[in-house]
Amino acid sequence: MKVATSLADADISHPTIVSIGNFDGLHLGHQEILKMVLKRSKELGLQSLAMTFSPHPIRVLAPDRPLRLISTLEQKLRLIEKAGIDMVFVAQFDLAFSRLSPEEFIQKYLIQTFKAHSVCVGGNFNFGYRGSGTISTLREFRRYFEIIEVPPVRVRGTLVSSSAIRQLVSDGAVSRACRLLGRWIEVEGRIVAGAGRGRTMRVPTLNLEPENELIPKIGVYVSRI
Repeated sequence: MKVATSLADADISHPTIVSIGNFDGLHLGHQEILKMVLKRSKELGLQSLAMTFSPHPIRVLAPDRPLRLISTLEQKLRLIEKAGIDMVFVAQFDLAFSRLSPEEFIQKYLIQTFKAHSVCVGGNFNFGYRGSGTISTLREFRRYFEIIEVPPVRVRGTLVSSSAIRQLVSDGAVSRACRLLGRWIEVEGRIVAGAGRGRTMRVPTLNLEPENELIPKIGVYVSRI
């Protein structure tokens, strides 16, 4: 999978099938969108592309708002690659980027850079200055590309979203969070020395300095290393 972080890196010469999102955690809802991208990509023989952002827009637009991301950028890219996407464009999100109008975003990225043949997004998709762009805005440009709206996913009545997963993990409801993710939660980090209390109790322990921001509530959990 190719990862591009600038317009020059993208270097796209043929039409693409595009999805856009933060994709934090790459949960079941995100996975449905990427499945549609891959389906259309295979039908038309075109490259599949996912556009995401770094840092997360909230970090720039509301820096005082607490936000613990489910995945690191590296984890997210691995998950997107595992899904089968050909290329990821990681847009550097800053104040200048946030001020792009929806129409400027469409022209600069979807039409000029990605040469989008199709754009696959969820019905609640927002983009552009102050999130003023919606799927209706995309449809105003349907002469340039096809718009595919992917319906939301529910698991046992719960709407799948990154915010719902964050809340479940914070509350210690890890099993429920995993159902929305469609896989186990991953925590990565460096093994560090601890106080050695486990040794005195003859219980092997492992002390991890996590790279992930979102950590389950204090408790005992089944895990695999």
